[in-house]
Amino acid sequence: PNQMAQGATGNVVLGGTNFVTTPTVAFSGTGITVNTVARNSATQLTVNVTISGGAVTGTRTITVTNPDQGTSTASSLFSVTGSTLVFQPLGGPIIGSPGLTSFSPDTAVVVATLADRSIQARGLVNGVWSPFTNLGGQALDGPGVSSRVSNTYDVFVQGTDHSMYQNTCGSGGGCSGWRPHGGVIKGSPASVSWDSTRIDVFVRGSDDGMYQRFFANGNWSDWVPFGGILTSSPTVTSPGPNQLIVAVRGTDGAVWHRDWNGTSWTGWASAGGQIIDKPALVAQPGGRVDLFVRGTDSQTWRSRNFGGYTPLGGVLSAGPTACFISTSGGGVIELGVRGSDNNLYVAQRAFP
Repeated sequence: PNQMAQGATGNVVLGGTNFVTTPTVAFSGTGITVNTVARNSATQLTVNVTISGGAVTGTRTITVTNPDQGTSTASSLFSVTGSTLVFQPLGGPIIGSPGLTSFSPDTAVVVATLADRSIQARGLVNGVWSPFTNLGGQALDGPGVSSRVSNTYDVFVQGTDHSMYQNTCGSGGGCSGWRPHGGVIKGSPASVSWDSTRIDVFVRGSDDGMYQRFFANGNWSDWVPFGGILTSSPTVTSPGPNQLIVAVRGTDGAVWHRDWNGTSWTGWASAGGQIIDKPALVAQPGGRVDLFVRGTDSQTWRSRNFGGYTPLGGVLSAGPTACFISTSGGGVIELGVRGSDNNLYVAQRAFP
C-alpha cells in the first residue's frame, strides 16, 4: 500500500534497483517503526512497519541504504492517514445493530431492522448500494447475517415472540421465508459459515448465558449451552475451516472471547477494553482477526488480534458490525453502524 492509517501494522513493498542483502529502510519524521526488512530480489523489498496512533499524518520520505552505504531516497511515495473513518448514510432509522456479509468479490449485503420492525436489505456491487428490499417478517432487534454459497445469504433474527427465525435469500431477490428455530433469546443472533454445508449460530439466552446451534450434514443441532454471563449479544467469525472465535461483552464491561480450534473450545479469555453494546469480529485471509467495538465515548474502536485499541471515530448508538470483502487489490473491511441519529451508516477501509 502507498498509505497506512495511524495505529496500523503491515507490510509495505518497495520497488527499485541494486538492492543488496540486507538494506536498511528509514521513513522521515517520527511515529513509523520499521520492524523487519526482507530482500525479495535486487529490485524488491518487503518492509514491515508499525504506525503509531499519534503519528503525524501526511507524506513521508523513504530512504534505502545498502550495506556499502549506497543510498536512494524517494519522496511522496508513502503517506500516513488519520485513523478516523468516513461513514456513508444508507437510510433508516433502524433498531439495534445491522448485519453484514459478503459472498463474492466486490459485493456485500447489509441487513437492518427498521423502526417499524421490518427486516430490510441493501446490496453493494462494485461500490454502489441498491435500494432497500423488504425481506418480510418482523424483529425485535438487529439481525445476524452470514453466507454459505455465492449469491445467497442467511438472516437470523429475534422474532416478536422472542424465538429465533431464519430466512435464506438470494442476491437477485427472493427468499425462502422465515423458519422458526425455537428458544427464547435476547438481542441479535450471530452467525457464520466456514463451509458451504455449515452454519454456526450463537445467541444470548433468557438466562444471559450463551447458546449455540449449528447446521451440518443437512440437519440442525439442538441448542448447546456455553455458560458465561453476557451483557450483550454475541459476535462470531471464522479464521479458517473448522475454526471459530466468538466474543461478547462481559459483566465487567470488557470484551471476552472463546475460540474453537477444530477439536476443542478454549475457556473464556479477556480482550480488555470498556465497551457499550455488542462487539464485532471479522477475520481476514491469513488468520488475522479484527475486533471493532463501541467504546464508552460512543465512537468506533479497533483491536487487531485482541491487542490494543485504536480509535476510528464516528458517534454510534449501537454496537458495530463488520465483514471482509475480497477485491482485486486484496480486500477491505466493511463496517456497519447505527449512528447518533439512529440511521444506518457504512464505512470501508483496507486494514493492513
